Amino acid sequence: MTKVAIVDDHALLRIGLRNTVNRFAGYQVMLEAENGLDLKTQMSQGLLPEIILLDLSMPVMDGYQTADWLSQEYPDVKIMVLSMHTDEQSIIRMVYLGVKAYLPKEAKPDELESALNSLKEKGFFFNELYYVHFRKQLSNKKTDALNELETLLHLNDRERQFLKWMCTEKPMKEIAAEMNLSPRTLDGYRDNLFLKIGTHSRVGLIMFALRNHLVHLHRNSPPA
Repeated sequence: MTKVAIVDDHALLRIGLRNTVNRFAGYQVMLEAENGLDLKTQMSQGLLPEIILLDLSMPVMDGYQTADWLSQEYPDVKIMVLSMHTDEQSIIRMVYLGVKAYLPKEAKPDELESALNSLKEKGFFFNELYYVHFRKQLSNKKTDALNELETLLHLNDRERQFLKWMCTEKPMKEIAAEMNLSPRTLDGYRDNLFLKIGTHSRVGLIMFALRNHLVHLHRNSPPA
């Protein structure tokens, strides 16, 4: 049973979503929060969902701040945004923050179920209408940015985590220990990232991470 959390400041919407998701085979809502701070509090008490349905516009701690925090503290938790904000700027910003699924709030229950299944099985889902829309907008303006966005979408959670560690001064042996992986496995991660990103050096990986806001210059190390 896949454990789901709902984060939205509207109580009626949370109730409706809970009832809908609980009817889907293989899913159970185990946590509800009215904003990001409420989510942080509950997760700190040991409630750890596998998928989070996240609103963007919330008081105290909004969806952007919450996604940023989750990507640092719980990189393995999958985030699906459900929002009225369907403009390409909002979508791209959420992709940069590690969100792998995005649906408008007016989506039908069967669309939500398909999106959840895709997120669980493939690791990402984006509503085709909006993906095509902002892809067209980007292709008219920034081909390089579009290519990097598509690359970013197809990085899995462990690759993102490894990429963040590569932006520190730690040697590969120490990174392997931090990630509890063998040096040989880590070499495979590095070579795969070289191919996906189109670079041949650690500096190239760092520049990609900085351009796409995966790390910030003031951070000494990525989250565990």
